[in-house]
Amino acid sequence: MTRTIYPKPDIFKRRKSVLDKIVSVAQRSWVHAPLQVTLASAVILGSAFSFRSNQDPVFNDYNSIVKVVDHVTSLILTLCSLTSIYCLLNNVEPAYNFFKNLYPEGKGLFVPLIAIRKFHILRNFLLCNLVIGSLITLNASLYISTYGWYFYRGFVFRDVQFYVFNLVILLLLTFARKIELRFVEMNRLIVYDTEKYLKRNVVEAQTGDQHFYSIKNFRKVHFELCELVEKFNEMFGRILLVFILFIIANILENLTTVIEYVLLSNKDDGKRITRMYFFGLISFWILTNVGQAFLISFYGEFITREGKKTTKICFSLLNELQGVARDDNERLLKEELQLLALQSSTRMPSLSAGGFFDINFRVLGIIINTVTSYLIVITQFLLNYRNW
Repeated sequence: MTRTIYPKPDIFKRRKSVLDKIVSVAQRSWVHAPLQVTLASAVILGSAFSFRSNQDPVFNDYNSIVKVVDHVTSLILTLCSLTSIYCLLNNVEPAYNFFKNLYPEGKGLFVPLIAIRKFHILRNFLLCNLVIGSLITLNASLYISTYGWYFYRGFVFRDVQFYVFNLVILLLLTFARKIELRFVEMNRLIVYDTEKYLKRNVVEAQTGDQHFYSIKNFRKVHFELCELVEKFNEMFGRILLVFILFIIANILENLTTVIEYVLLSNKDDGKRITRMYFFGLISFWILTNVGQAFLISFYGEFITREGKKTTKICFSLLNELQGVARDDNERLLKEELQLLALQSSTRMPSLSAGGFFDINFRVLGIIINTVTSYLIVITQFLLNYRNW
């Protein structure tokens, strides 16, 4: 007696079809335009409410410079939210296609890249919620315990904006990390495949079209990866630009608040715990901003390094080949390596902040120089104000 084996339903295809329908509906004008206007209006109204609520008598003793820096930071955070709404809603279908190309589920040229199976979105999501959630909770507890809910209500919407915007940045960091892993795996496979060919005593036709790991196919993979980087810059480059501006403004605000707090604070021993809690929270904010800047700079730097590494690998492998090819297969391998070296040297991948500058470790230098320069000027204004 034979048993009938029923095929299992393809859950991934069902989910994919559902996502395709959601994306197609989101792209329609009668959904896209009202949603964009509604979200943008909510952000603007919430920011206006926060600005009006912050006109509290508690701030009367603070210098106007502190207030200006605080308002500028809030304005940049609002700009971050509006930019995210504009970029994400206007690129729903391209972003979805970008995601499918980054996680192809066994289709296309990216089959041999093992890095695509390292799916860390859930881990990063939990880590982001742990850090940002703890930061917002500590911030809320400090203001509520010190000044009460009436004072803190002006910061509620700002904290919500900060949390949601960090989820957007988490998504961009995950995409950037996946692109970097793809370049790393591609370079490893190029070295492994070519060295395996060079070590064989009997030359086999393994550089032909039947073998997937040929240099010709890796040239196609490199082209597709560079296309993904360009699409990433087109869709999310402006978000990265305002993100870096917000990091600079937020660090400046925290340092300015510390300076003004020291100038206003007295020597009452009863406030030591509050003072320690305050400085600890400010340090937490600054470390969070610096960590975010380091992560995006790290991924951008290593994407560019892996792009340069592809060219170095090609020239290194060409030096291992003999001057005169032994047969057609070795001649084909040499030509493909030369073409890949030319392509990788002329098309260097790099993350861009809206076309203004590239994202790499130099961004950290820009942040440090900008914060230092403005902090010196702000400190002089604060000291002159107190002396006057």
